[in-house]
Amino acid sequence: MSTISSSPTPDELWHAALGDLELTVTAATYDTWLKPTHALGFDGDLLLIGTPNTYGKDWIENRLGADVRRAISRSACRPMDFRVEVITSSPNGAGDAGRMGARGAGNGSAPRPSPTGAPALTIERAELNAKCTFTNFIVGDSNRLAYAAASAVAESPATRFNPLFIYGGVGLGKTHLLQAIGHHLASRRYRVRYVTTETFTNDLVGAIRSQTQEDFRNRYRHVDVLLLDDIQFLIGKEMTQEEVFHTFNAMHAANRQIVISCDRRPQALMPLEARLRSRFEAGLIVDIQPPDLEMRIAILKSTAEARHLAVSDDVLQLIAHRVQSNIRELEGALVQVVGRTQLTHESLTVPVAQRILDADVARTAPSLDAILQAVTAYFRVSTEELLSAKRSQRIVVPRQVAMYLMRDDGRASLPQIGLALRRDHTTVLHGIERITQLQETNEVLRKDIISIRQRLFHP
Repeated sequence: MSTISSSPTPDELWHAALGDLELTVTAATYDTWLKPTHALGFDGDLLLIGTPNTYGKDWIENRLGADVRRAISRSACRPMDFRVEVITSSPNGAGDAGRMGARGAGNGSAPRPSPTGAPALTIERAELNAKCTFTNFIVGDSNRLAYAAASAVAESPATRFNPLFIYGGVGLGKTHLLQAIGHHLASRRYRVRYVTTETFTNDLVGAIRSQTQEDFRNRYRHVDVLLLDDIQFLIGKEMTQEEVFHTFNAMHAANRQIVISCDRRPQALMPLEARLRSRFEAGLIVDIQPPDLEMRIAILKSTAEARHLAVSDDVLQLIAHRVQSNIRELEGALVQVVGRTQLTHESLTVPVAQRILDADVARTAPSLDAILQAVTAYFRVSTEELLSAKRSQRIVVPRQVAMYLMRDDGRASLPQIGLALRRDHTTVLHGIERITQLQETNEVLRKDIISIRQRLFHP
């Protein structure tokens, strides 16, 4: 604990309090919110603290209030309170701006002036993958609506679908569609910015630290189209949520297009602020589902052609049957199979492809216990029920799904599965065959299996 002598100056008191706070809060919190502050003076028993922006004021008062109050009182050896004021430049001139607390940090420079008017911004091509265009997007029943909505926005932004909210699982093409919109509109001289939520957050923190928030806002709000990817990463980031909220309002009021991608629908973004979720729900919401068998084969054929890979239809069908979760893993399996055969100088036949895929699965195969836990958690049944003699539909389907996954993903033998589920060899074989047949025709069951696999391989 840092204490000082009687009758301290405001600077001495705050310097000592910062030394105390540096030991009690995280380094990130200290560097972002406390380090850029300085003492302004006394107002009776209040210490006046200056901070360069409203974010810092809100954070110190609402999140760090108790810690700051305690540190000031300890340093002064008597009860004291504080008040935070937003000061865009040092009250005593530029020379005093460098007094920023216990670490002696600060560059002594005033904030950069705000630019006048909208910046002449076109999209930075480095932000986009050249392959992510509408031409290269494979359309099927699982993504037809999302593709149509993205195409409509690209042809006529900020008219009908604003915002456009695209959601779906990992590796299904959300980013591809956002970037396709970006490519199309940039070619028509629209000012476009594509950014992931993580990059948006990092840019915001950097702007706060360098006191260039106005530049930050101009960069993101003075564009014709904002493409914001992976919005689910806003959860737990209150500061970024606040900035996205105001950015959204500013762009919408100016009749500028916003396109958002997420791994879930807006209603499921908990505990995201309700006012932000309501903004997302105000436009068109479309989803992308996992591709069906025909679409998986079409994607593999397109990938093989684009990479000039000679792969037979039988091998492509094998891969399409084996990999059902998402497009990224589907294309990865194709590259893996082709790459292995090229290295070993083997002919790419179905048995060879089967062996390679089996070997890859064996290296990452989940345990039978992990599969059992994933299945029971997903279907909300207990392990005891699954292992019991009950034969109700509520229990039989999860039990057979567990058998199928233990065989297909866990690479277990029929006796091993029977031992794990307390069933005989014939029952296990029947269950596996039934799920194998049903999942290609039963869309609900197929999605259930994909969801369970995502829990297993992408926890």
